[in-house]
Amino acid sequence: MIANNKKELKLKVISCIDDATEPHSIDYWREDLGQRISFGKNHSQEDVNAVIDSLVSDGSLANESYCVVTKSGEEELMKSNDLLFAETESELAINEADAFNECNWSPELGAETPIFRYVSVENFYRMLDDEENALAHFSKWDDPFEGFLFKGMAVLAGCKEFVDLHNLYSDYYGQCWTLDDSESEMRWRACACGTRGQLVRIESTVGRLFESLKQIVPKDWLTVCCKVGKVEYVAEQSIIELMKQIDLITEAKNPPSTLLFIKRKEFESEKEFRIVLDATPFKCHSTITGVSFKNGMVKYDVKFDSLVKSVLADPCMPRGDFDQLACRMCQKVPQIRVEQSTLFQWPFFVMQV
Repeated sequence: MIANNKKELKLKVISCIDDATEPHSIDYWREDLGQRISFGKNHSQEDVNAVIDSLVSDGSLANESYCVVTKSGEEELMKSNDLLFAETESELAINEADAFNECNWSPELGAETPIFRYVSVENFYRMLDDEENALAHFSKWDDPFEGFLFKGMAVLAGCKEFVDLHNLYSDYYGQCWTLDDSESEMRWRACACGTRGQLVRIESTVGRLFESLKQIVPKDWLTVCCKVGKVEYVAEQSIIELMKQIDLITEAKNPPSTLLFIKRKEFESEKEFRIVLDATPFKCHSTITGVSFKNGMVKYDVKFDSLVKSVLADPCMPRGDFDQLACRMCQKVPQIRVEQSTLFQWPFFVMQV
């Protein structure tokens, strides 16, 4: 088993270096593969370094100005047996449960916990027709305190010049949901942004949202790239005090995605749940498909019915628009329930006189 683990790790190291879109030095790969990309609990930083050294020694990697995979290394990769990466059903279940627990910032939330998201009809149809989900860069979010860490400035020790931290967390994207399953006129109105009757509320679960990313994120990267959980609401002064205590040298090596789950107490009524994705690996791995980056958005392919559980239309939606919505849903995903909110429906009753 140990021999198989070592061979599996060697093949993964060769594969990552071979798939890179840009050449990098040996030192870069030591840090990147050893710290940023998780190879599972059976491998350590020392294991990765030892494998890289052995690959250089046996000629699989060329350590010149840049580290590249040699012909013998490519041949070894081509001869690799896919069974080396296979898992039994029980091993797969355990590993996937472990991945979910590591990515879940809120352990009290289970995979079946319902979550809800209000979207415009236009974006909903795009999601339905194109079968994709979109996450927005934190710089595009309305609250100026979102991503407060990389909006700050720092002064290096012994230097009077300010350092802009914007690029430090430039590849973080997120998506907001709510844990609040109750309806209110205030929530529909707030999400409508002045355009009533053109919203739908989609229902999913924590597990479904997490699983949707697993379609495109390599299993070994999941716990590095992704965090899901509910937002913690704190006073503005507490955020300021937290910023003063952060060690930027440490944080730069281990980006604190957990800080992106902090919001001001004034927004507490949102009961927000969010997903945060570090998109860095996608930009340096040429074999990943089904992901696109454009205009501050990251879009990824997902089967609509695997993510969405039910659909609730705006109570102010005109009857004709709702009929069109229901018809398109019936044609595409008839198994998903679609209804219109009864929030404004006048109840029928008979009075005695």
